[in-house]
Amino acid sequence: MGPMTGAFNILRHNADRSIEWFSSIVMLNWAFILSLPGETMAVEGTFSEFNHYGLGEERLAVVLALVGAVRIVVLWINGRWPRGPLLRIGGCVVGAMIWGQIAWLMALGTIVDRGIVATGTGVYAMLAVAEILSIYKAAFDARYERGQ
Repeated sequence: MGPMTGAFNILRHNADRSIEWFSSIVMLNWAFILSLPGETMAVEGTFSEFNHYGLGEERLAVVLALVGAVRIVVLWINGRWPRGPLLRIGGCVVGAMIWGQIAWLMALGTIVDRGIVATGTGVYAMLAVAEILSIYKAAFDARYERGQ
């Protein structure tokens, strides 16, 4: 078995979880960018509501890093443990809440400060929708694992 065969098996095994992997990696990316030096969220409009609700860069970076990392571990062990799909459901619920809040706060910030809606609002709203669809897929997997 060559390296490409192993990579192909990993991709095939995780094909129906690609949205969950993508969402988790985006969370880690957000955490990384927010942890860089400088005031990323000091931009007027887009992030003004985050600061208004006490979601500073440090706090948000820690939350996103923890959730993203835990979800990646859960996705990695999924299929090797019978409760994996249930953990995926929990991760998707948390992911949908996070992306929904980010979309909502971005929309509020740009509407209040600029009178427009930022394009990021739609992107993060769609991530929330994708997470909700992933809840359904993980629930199907949980039922299938139990043979019902």
